[in-house]
Amino acid sequence: MQKQKESQKQKRLHRNFKLLREEVYEDLMKPYFSAGQNAKDFGKVWFNEEFSENKLLRGVQPKKKKPFYQTYIMVDPFTSKVYPFWELLFFLAAIFELAVVPFASCTSIPTIQEQLFFSIVVVDIIWLMHILISSVTAFKIDLDLVDKPWPIFKRYLK
Repeated sequence: MQKQKESQKQKRLHRNFKLLREEVYEDLMKPYFSAGQNAKDFGKVWFNEEFSENKLLRGVQPKKKKPFYQTYIMVDPFTSKVYPFWELLFFLAAIFELAVVPFASCTSIPTIQEQLFFSIVVVDIIWLMHILISSVTAFKIDLDLVDKPWPIFKRYLK
């Protein structure tokens, strides 16, 4: 009995889908929209009803536009393709600085200090860039991505 009801239900669903697909979509909606009309006019013509944006969306929440900061400045480390390479570069710069700065500061040979000066300045610039990037990089608390500027900045200051 239950299988028969399920079978009848599936047949009805298939028939209704076919009816909607062929008659409503193919015969009415597709030619109407391909002629350049919109959904509001379609509702007026075929249903004698004024469609508002709320009726068209029916519970679908419109996407909120992200603020400028979140769109163009903030770094999402979980989706960024460049961020892992940046972290690798910073890691190598930190290792280089750990090895070279003590050597350069403890040696009194001027030629070695002159040769290493440029590389130490480059590593210092990488450190400054890392400070800036870290202060705009989102982070996760539990499963939520924190992408607001003030919590990111407060976390960076800790």
